[in-house]
Amino acid sequence: MSESGYVMSPKKRWLIFAVVVFASISISVARSKVSGTMVYIREDWGIDVTTGGLLVSLVSMANLIMALPGGALVQKLGSRKVLLFALGLCVVANIVGALAPNFEVLAATRFCEGITVAILFIVPPAIFAQVFPAEERGLPMALWSLWSPVGTLIVLNVCNIVTPQFGWQANWWVVAAIVAVAFVLVFIFLRLPAEGTQVAAKSSNKPKQKAPWSKLLTSVVALCICGVFFAAQFGWQAYLSYFTTYLKDVVGTTAVEANSIVSIPTYVMIAVSLSFGFLLKKIPNKFHPKLLFVAIIILLIGVTTMWNAPIVGLAVAAISIAAVGMQSVGPLVHDLMPDAVPKTMVPMGMAMLSFSSALGGTFGPLACGMVVDSTSNWGLVAIPMGIVAALGIAAAVVVIVKMRKIYSAKEAQA
Repeated sequence: MSESGYVMSPKKRWLIFAVVVFASISISVARSKVSGTMVYIREDWGIDVTTGGLLVSLVSMANLIMALPGGALVQKLGSRKVLLFALGLCVVANIVGALAPNFEVLAATRFCEGITVAILFIVPPAIFAQVFPAEERGLPMALWSLWSPVGTLIVLNVCNIVTPQFGWQANWWVVAAIVAVAFVLVFIFLRLPAEGTQVAAKSSNKPKQKAPWSKLLTSVVALCICGVFFAAQFGWQAYLSYFTTYLKDVVGTTAVEANSIVSIPTYVMIAVSLSFGFLLKKIPNKFHPKLLFVAIIILLIGVTTMWNAPIVGLAVAAISIAAVGMQSVGPLVHDLMPDAVPKTMVPMGMAMLSFSSALGGTFGPLACGMVVDSTSNWGLVAIPMGIVAALGIAAAVVVIVKMRKIYSAKEAQA
């Protein structure tokens, strides 16, 4: 029985899980395809690094705009309808992108893809909470976190096969087909209990209350958790945007070799995801802030040193270190937020995490691209990375201090 009181067989739960995960991976494939084709797009249209990075930043910008209102949209229309809308929009965006006559049209389609990404950050957790009992929800949540690295791995390998023979636009057609399959599967198999009926029944005799955004936005610990996630995404999205170009221009690899190298951390992230969820179960929550501190340091060491790796071996080591940190930071911030804020504010806390993620993903590629274009020196990317890293580490220290007080208060109440 799920939290809503709806009884569903385990077989149907895991069927829904599989369909939602496939849909999530398909959107990840759509989001990450520019990383594997950036070199070809720049050569084809003669654009600089900053302009090329805009194709990545626009996705984060759209996510930034949709992060907070996205939850209200899901609550009003239901998870299934919103997910179908996102998948349909993604199919159309990829078809238009494949036929784009200029950079402006392609950029507009990337903004539309960003809307689908924003929706994806909200819908699957809501669906899992609806169909899985609370005590069984940890495993599907942990496995679902693989959607992003798996999608990235798939699209980088697809780009290696498709682009040299058919051009970078062919990847947009492939992605459109994959997302269209996901749309059909969701339409056929994703059947959920009537959303909102239980909530309405519980709250029909109670006056509606406004969401206390002001209280949440003045919560130091919530803001610092978001600050850690911002720093993580700032570094990671810059890596996803430019490291294939860095390997080609500085290390001297071919575009195909660069895509293969950049896909290596995906395997690391998959291994971390499969093991980290079980580790968190065994370690009491009060120690999780310290784990977050360690994880953000590991990540930031990787993303600040990778831009000065002169050979393939050192580059692989740096990006693998970053992958360990990134795939640890994500589960930890989502694990800490429900303990950091009152239960009634947990959805808003998650929306803030999505917002901070999008903020970091927007400014990371822009800042780093501007550094390279103005100096022609990839090594100087470490400067903005270092500044943001210091902010992220400081935020993690504050989280440790504040969460210690919260956990001590909960232990005293118990």
